Amino acid sequence: MVGEIKLRPVEGRPPAQSAPSDRKASWKESVRKAVPSDAAFLGDRPLRVRIDFYLKGESPCNKLPDVDNMIPPILNALGGSRDDRGSLYADDNTVEEICAAGSTGTNTSPTATAPPTSYRRVGPMG
Repeated sequence: MVGEIKLRPVEGRPPAQSAPSDRKASWKESVRKAVPSDAAFLGDRPLRVRIDFYLKGESPCNKLPDVDNMIPPILNALGGSRDDRGSLYADDNTVEEICAAGSTGTNTSPTATAPPTSYRRVGPMG
């Protein structure tokens, strides 16, 4: 592994594909603000991504949204050009491996309820 970039926690749920464009734009901005200011632009290198969803304040009895539907808004938010603040890679097609997990709970302590999302830069995947 060449390096790792850990984002700060992002509040809220990723918007659905059918969400209004202003909701998607707001989410994209929130995700990009979570990128550390010293994070390097990764360009078009192959990436391995790990995403941990923690939906705080939701009952453990509630059904989680489908994790596979929560991934694309995050990947899309982090794609862009080197000049876009918070952009980590040129296109999400460079992501070759994804690990995602979700959970719910009622603990509202920010340090306990919102583990950082990690984006790991790796060498060639194969």
